[in-house]
Amino acid sequence: MKAPITSAEAMSHPTVVATINVLSEVCRELREELETARAHEREECAKIAEIAEPYKYADLIRARGTT
Repeated sequence: MKAPITSAEAMSHPTVVATINVLSEVCRELREELETARAHEREECAKIAEIAEPYKYADLIRARGTT
């Protein structure tokens, strides 16, 4: 009977390493997409604010992405 593998051995297994690499890339892509969506949402909210109250809130909404 084989001895159980350690967690260090499991984490260095090629399949585990490949899975972690793929998941890391997916997370990076999702973070980029999320930031793009947030920037788009800020701009759309600012456009609405310009229509409702010209320039009173638009600059504040756009500034949310810089802090």
